[in-house]
Amino acid sequence: AERVRRKKYESRKRTNTMIFVSAENAPPADKPYLISSLMELADDALAVEKYKGQWLSKHPFPSVAAPKIDWIKALVRLHDELQEEHFYMFSGPSAEQVASETLLENSPYRIRLELYCAKSDLPNDAADVDQELLAGQVAIYGNQTYVGAKSWDAYRTWLQTNKNEKVLFAQVDCVSTGELSRKVKEIKRSLGLSLVLCA
Repeated sequence: AERVRRKKYESRKRTNTMIFVSAENAPPADKPYLISSLMELADDALAVEKYKGQWLSKHPFPSVAAPKIDWIKALVRLHDELQEEHFYMFSGPSAEQVASETLLENSPYRIRLELYCAKSDLPNDAADVDQELLAGQVAIYGNQTYVGAKSWDAYRTWLQTNKNEKVLFAQVDCVSTGELSRKVKEIKRSLGLSLVLCA
């Protein structure tokens, strides 16, 4: 009897279940791995545009040449206020997302992408750095004012001498189109510093 029950159980396990959904409730055809559906992605995009328009009407983009720290802080305050109003369940865009999209929309075609990190986040262990990649690429992707030895110990020591807590450890000239987050990963990987967290 136990053998019969086991066979019935195994046959049930092999039963395939098919679920049919409408196109708008399915993920994009080119990104089938996403959990979000086309409808949800469209709703998210509308929410981003809504809050982006409201925030920029209160705090317009200063200009390409003007300092932007105060402008970004103002966007962060607006986002934090909405979080409090919604009891920290606000599902709209982050201030960083609105700022980055606005910066890209107003940036020239070619930009200098600079990566900063806190000095405390610089790896202490040289084993956490691809030394061969660093030696070959630090002159290209590293801080352009560095002229020392092409090793992590030397580069890290030099970065630590900076008086600021956040230091420029990588930079590259690139086009402003495309996904900058992917470009950031590429630069860190090229330098052998994939584990460094950007500030």
